[in-house]
Amino acid sequence: MKYDIFSIYSFNSLIQLRLLSITFMYSFNDNSFTFWNQLSSLKYLRSLEIMFWGNSEPDNCIEEKEFIIRSIFNNDYCPLLKYFTISTPGRQRGMPTIPSLITTTKTTYIQYLSIDSLTFNDLIKLLPALQNVKSFCLQNQLYYDNKSNEQEHNMPLLPNCVRLQLKLTYDIGFEHIEYILNQTPNLKDLFLWGWYHLANAKKWKLLLSIQCPKLMKLELKLTGPIFDEDFDQALDNFEQECKTTPFWLERNVTFPDDEDWSISDCFSNLVVRYNIEKVSFIQSCFS
Repeated sequence: MKYDIFSIYSFNSLIQLRLLSITFMYSFNDNSFTFWNQLSSLKYLRSLEIMFWGNSEPDNCIEEKEFIIRSIFNNDYCPLLKYFTISTPGRQRGMPTIPSLITTTKTTYIQYLSIDSLTFNDLIKLLPALQNVKSFCLQNQLYYDNKSNEQEHNMPLLPNCVRLQLKLTYDIGFEHIEYILNQTPNLKDLFLWGWYHLANAKKWKLLLSIQCPKLMKLELKLTGPIFDEDFDQALDNFEQECKTTPFWLERNVTFPDDEDWSISDCFSNLVVRYNIEKVSFIQSCFS
């Protein structure tokens, strides 16, 4: 949809709209967010994609993202939404573009959710609204904000989630990952990019066997500095553990060469993958 159409038609005249994708659209420092307030008219919208990109975004770009997320999750905008993607530039004014959210209490219909960056605490605030989510992706990173407010729940908050993609900052540890995976008992596909302090095969075995009993596809990417002895030793220990432990052998785990060189010439990655489908095929051939 071209933006000049909004000078002719407002969202109020498009109330039957089902799909909406917007890029490079800003309120231009309008603190009342008049343009985005029109989303309240889209009662039948099923798919919404909003991409803030480029280096010329207005100063209140982060506030716009906060307003949109709060409108969807707290103010019942687009109540029939099933697909929701929102992303800002990776950094703005030298800081990550992380919104500050408020706790949600009402479950949404959203099944496919993609957000670029969140703090761990704000992820916890969103969880009550995500009980219908099947696929959840954090495109950029999950940050630890020193305000962790982990809560015990009688039931997992992401019971329908089968696909999870997370990229983690260095200060996210096993305790945070365990809390998240505890919400996804039916997870089948996990992509996780973290740092080499997470290169502990014994801890991953315990975590995945307990929290992810249905997991069929795993890609674990752990980053560390090139020519660092601790990193090299951690990688060797991980591989040796996988070669002798039934849990990893049963899943035909492999260590493919890293295909993504985008992070830096100073860092490298350990990539760990399940190959359960291959194991299942071999077993079926000889059964």
